[in-house]
Amino acid sequence: VEMDLQTSRQLLSSMKKTLTAKLSALGVEEERELKNLKASPYLCDRINARALKQHICDRLRQQKFELDRLQHDYRQTINEKKLHVHTQSALKHREPAITTLVAKYNSLCDKLQGHISSGSGPQQALVPKKISREGLFSLDVDDEIWQDVGLEDREDTGLIPAWLGDDEVRQGINNALELDQCVEEEKRLQRERCAMQDWMLAEWDALKNAQNLKTIMYQLHERQELLASLCAVWQDAVSYIPPLYIMPTSWGPSLFDIATAHTNQKHGFLAGADESDLSDSDDSLSSGGSEGSGEDAEFMDLVEELAMLD
Repeated sequence: VEMDLQTSRQLLSSMKKTLTAKLSALGVEEERELKNLKASPYLCDRINARALKQHICDRLRQQKFELDRLQHDYRQTINEKKLHVHTQSALKHREPAITTLVAKYNSLCDKLQGHISSGSGPQQALVPKKISREGLFSLDVDDEIWQDVGLEDREDTGLIPAWLGDDEVRQGINNALELDQCVEEEKRLQRERCAMQDWMLAEWDALKNAQNLKTIMYQLHERQELLASLCAVWQDAVSYIPPLYIMPTSWGPSLFDIATAHTNQKHGFLAGADESDLSDSDDSLSSGGSEGSGEDAEFMDLVEELAMLD
């Protein structure tokens, strides 16, 4: 963004210098003619219509390439489904803004037609064609939106825009969009990596501050082993991802804790490694409990009867 802003400022400065040089080169008659042109409502409306149409084309072109990228990557993994849904929603969100611009452009076309009909416009001036909303977002090569009849001073050359007719330019635009997505995803991963380390540091500090609670020493020890093993897995997984901002070298657990966690992982003694077995046993207990529910009910009824006899 900073580079684009700097380039735009340089271009604006260059255009101002060119404009100043051309204005200083004008004679008396040319200056008077320029003032008359500035006061012409037809010319003002035509310039506004041309700028507005160019803006519409830019918005449509941007949306088309984003939509093409979305359709190309539609058959991705399930994990990326939310990203595509978000992109599709963003494209739908832009459509009302584009249709509003089209309505403004068509209104300017009506004004230009009024200027020409009233004689305030130049002789033999052509009325620009309105933009139809039907098929607006398809952007085919032969769409009338590319015809700038009545908006250009020179005859249309009929050349197809490079981004529309040149396969190499189209591929380059797609590559640029993919690069932007990769940079965005890289920053997201770096931010997630920092969040993981921040969470681990906070959990480890809280665990150390609770060491004086003698009544839950066993639970604290189990929690310490779990955090150390989790930290060992996380550090290995994100070792190639640099942090987004400066982070401490430590994740909380000491090198000895991490080494112990690695050893436990190799020997299968990781805390909570038998969770699948525990879940299976829980399932078996729950299924067994359903079979013995009738016996438990009879037993409770018998206890209540004995209590009443007493």
